[in-house]
Amino acid sequence: MSLYNRGTSYYAVLNVPTAFRSLVGKRQLWVSLRTKNKQIAQRRYIMVMSDLYERLDFRGKTAKKMGYDKDEHTLDYDRSQAETFAYEYLLTRIAEERENCAGKPLLPEPYMERFAQLRSKYAVADYVIIERKCQSFLLRNNYPFPTESSKRVLEEAFMRAEMQFCDFMHHCAIGLADIPPQRLTVGVPSGLTGENIVSSPMLLRTPLKPDMTLDALAEVYNNQNSRKNKSADSKNRVSKKIHILQEILGKDKTVRSVTTEDLQHAVELLPFITKNSARSKPDTYNVLKDIERGKKHPTECIGSKTLGDYFVVIKRFFDWAVKYKYLIENPYDTVDVPCATNEKDEIKRLSFSARQLSYIFNAPIYTGCRDDKRGYAIKGNAHPRHARFWIPLLGIFTGARCNELCQLSPNDVRQIDDVWVISINDEGEKHVKTKAGIRLVPLHNELIKIGFLNYVKEMRKEKRLFPELRVNARGHYSDDISKWFGRFLDSLNKGIKAKADKFEEGHVFHSFRHTVRTEFRNNEANPEFVTRIQGWERGSSLSEHYGEVSLKVLRETVNCKLKYDGLDLSHLYRE
Repeated sequence: MSLYNRGTSYYAVLNVPTAFRSLVGKRQLWVSLRTKNKQIAQRRYIMVMSDLYERLDFRGKTAKKMGYDKDEHTLDYDRSQAETFAYEYLLTRIAEERENCAGKPLLPEPYMERFAQLRSKYAVADYVIIERKCQSFLLRNNYPFPTESSKRVLEEAFMRAEMQFCDFMHHCAIGLADIPPQRLTVGVPSGLTGENIVSSPMLLRTPLKPDMTLDALAEVYNNQNSRKNKSADSKNRVSKKIHILQEILGKDKTVRSVTTEDLQHAVELLPFITKNSARSKPDTYNVLKDIERGKKHPTECIGSKTLGDYFVVIKRFFDWAVKYKYLIENPYDTVDVPCATNEKDEIKRLSFSARQLSYIFNAPIYTGCRDDKRGYAIKGNAHPRHARFWIPLLGIFTGARCNELCQLSPNDVRQIDDVWVISINDEGEKHVKTKAGIRLVPLHNELIKIGFLNYVKEMRKEKRLFPELRVNARGHYSDDISKWFGRFLDSLNKGIKAKADKFEEGHVFHSFRHTVRTEFRNNEANPEFVTRIQGWERGSSLSEHYGEVSLKVLRETVNCKLKYDGLDLSHLYRE
């Protein structure tokens, strides 16, 4: 791989490995970086090359398909050759790191932490930690792989190069170095040996905290300061995922006894967890039996999104364990994470069109049905106004999440400063997704015209605004409505002739939230006001976290920006 200047522009150049030239049709790939500026070109170069490697997939399925065998492209490295390649690797690491850190403060601690980790492995001739970086470097440059007999010679040299990289970047961070090293050091870099290691405050490592089981540490993790603002539901999901990992690895498995091999075994089993696991109680749920069932019934297994959540939780958990001195290093860092292939999870949630909204709010349940139980889709003389009637209307005029609406109490609808609002909160047994989800949402004029305040008045004697909704095992009230709404859309599809108007798989109750967001955007609503109304996490800008917005301003935003041209709800008005 190289960076070339052709006068008018810089180019990234990739030498295509021999085995892949018949597939690619070229010996080299040239990609214009569209700039004459060398600094800009260097930044773009890294991204372009990374993209090329990923697309060509030299190490993955493409390699296997082409019959590429790295053993046929090998070299019996001697010490001199190994150090030549390791030194080139060192210079490449330094150049890329400088580009990645350009414009950012350079902190010495991460490099010193990494060095201490490498040094402990180097002392016992354990080079597994550098193996992937070594292989990646050889593949990227179309260099031969080492023979089995010279593999350790090459990896030992790369291990020294990686330590020297940490040494150099540390000195850069504290202002004691700038020019890259002229050669590869022999043994451990001199700047980090002997007394320097012991005396350096950055390497003065605190003793590890007591070892404990994954379940016990997960409890500490959930109570740790950075997670105090997380909802109880969020913490429960983390605990459950770590508990499942604990069950797979063994009930007595402690965090420091977990190896990369253990985690590799676990992540290969996790795709077979079934969907029913989310509803199971920890005391009665048998993980290994569930996995065996999942292997026999693949359609019942969790999808790619849920599986990805497992991997994220596990990685963050072990990263946190390293940060807070429960571990020296993260065993998850070198795990090959499998990919789920459930295409259903790739379905994107869609917004509703104006015509689709018209179909929804002109359905029998809004114009006259037999009843709002099994007869909700059959025309009749009944006009019931319960959960199935109100919650979709609240969804389209508040943009709130389904459970946020289903769990409301009558007291959550109140008047503040002459503005009728819905208070979305986590009081009592109620849940919000994030801290930002706690908010006051002004009541849209259309809801008032339709008679929502009259309904609230009638329900003041009840504990909850929609008492007919049942709570699930996770403490949520939205299951019944979510499932019913899916059946409701299916019933509407039967009467829709135009294919473009039909409801698709990506249309769910959450589509109301997307629709509201789209309508706000199309009507150029203030993004900060929208964030507050819909309960999104605020941006990183400090200005977004200072000051307040009056309810009257938010009410004006709701009434003026959520207009839904073409949607006539006058048939629902109550005088």
